[in-house]
Order: sequence, then structure tokens, then C-alpha cells
Amino acid sequence: MAEVTFMSSMGIGMLVDARSRAAGKKMKVVLANVATELDQLLRMVKLDKVFTICTNKKQLHKALKR
Repeated sequence: MAEVTFMSSMGIGMLVDARSRAAGKKMKVVLANVATELDQLLRMVKLDKVFTICTNKKQLHKALKR
């Protein structure tokens, strides 16, 4: 997601839908390489409570070990 700097409400809805589908299969969605602008947006709308958001490789490795 490194090159995503903006996301409309439709994009956010698609992320939430992907999370719901993953949860139905006992999986989780990890958002990797999230750009600063998108990270701020996701936190503003409280989606950091719903998704694991990784802005760097260290965070991603830690998230994937869980």
C-alpha cells in the first residue's frame, strides 16, 4: 500500500468488507507498507482499531508472527 495516499469511502468500505470476509475464514488482514498520508487517514477514522497497520518491514514481520 506504499503508493496509496488517498482512499475514498468506497475504498474504505472495500477494506472493511475484506476484513469481514477474512474473519469469516479465521484470518486477519494486515495492511503493509502504509504511506504516511493513508496511515493518518486510517487512524483518523479509527480503523487502526480494526486493522493491523504496518508502516515498515519491522512492524510487518512482527504482525505476521502473530
